[in-house]
Amino acid sequence: MTDRAAGNATTLDGDRPPGKRRPRPGAGPPGLRLKELISRKVVTVSPEASLRELAEILESEEISGVPVLAGTRVVGVVSATDLLRFESEGSAEPAGLDEARERAGLEGHTVSEVMTRTPFTLTPDSEVHEAAEYMVRAGVHRLLVTRNLELVGIVTATDILRAVAERRL
Repeated sequence: MTDRAAGNATTLDGDRPPGKRRPRPGAGPPGLRLKELISRKVVTVSPEASLRELAEILESEEISGVPVLAGTRVVGVVSATDLLRFESEGSAEPAGLDEARERAGLEGHTVSEVMTRTPFTLTPDSEVHEAAEYMVRAGVHRLLVTRNLELVGIVTATDILRAVAERRL
């Protein structure tokens, strides 16, 4: 942006002269690593959990998605959007279905029916910009952080935004 009246050039990028591009993420020295940002206390579900259980967990924990584990191995990820999609696509029941019948419907289906089976994962040593780039491209709000197929933690779009607000990125 140029202030023509004063003859001064100002930019939104601080001291960088006008016309100079912001460095591409990943260019230059290494950035913040996921291990410095991830949540290690992660709520998980098993593939055999009912969709009712999933809905209750998401609501009670005030979260929008969880990793799916078979033992200690990551086998998927499931979100509130997956549950809503299942409800909207699979509901051939008439409007006005009573709550008891609706609850039974969710009890009769499992997380394995709606989860994403090949979640994108990164290692704890991956740079945060890699996670952010993937989230934007794939339109997802969380990534699983794993080591040898075992869950180490989770990073969300909110975690990355917080790091930006704290000027860690």
